Amino acid sequence: MEKVTLPNRIDFDALRQMKDDQIALVSPESLLLLQEDLAERKESLSVDAKLLQTVTERRFRNLATFAYKAAGTDTGTVDLLDKDGFVVKCARAKNVTWDQAQLKDLFEKIKLAGDDPAVYIVCETSTVYKVNEIAFKNWPPAIQKAFAPARTVTPGSSTYQIKRKKD
Repeated sequence: MEKVTLPNRIDFDALRQMKDDQIALVSPESLLLLQEDLAERKESLSVDAKLLQTVTERRFRNLATFAYKAAGTDTGTVDLLDKDGFVVKCARAKNVTWDQAQLKDLFEKIKLAGDDPAVYIVCETSTVYKVNEIAFKNWPPAIQKAFAPARTVTPGSSTYQIKRKKD
């Protein structure tokens, strides 16, 4: 068997080129250094991603506001046509909060009517009530209307995806 020598400091490019017998000889110290390098790179990428999101938000915020207004909504996905030949897809999350006092009242009213309030409201504790958003969207309009005063919808953060406009 030929003698295998490893460099003092292994990087990820070197690691990709190693054969199984070389990998078996990588020291714990080298692996620790690789872990530390990877953690630094992840942190740097996270910082860069936040910076890019901030810059993209500033660049397209006004177009997005106009597009959402034109669509008659504050949330969901809209396409922005940039004058420079790009299509920007803006997706804005929807944050839903429920008034706990009103949900507790509805819970008690449903219970007093002899129905099962758990069909509509999840009672996690004596003070925390929740409504499943997907279930709410699928309820009949009359039931949605009864719950609507307890529901508040606000726009969340936006994400942007930029693509070249196809000719």
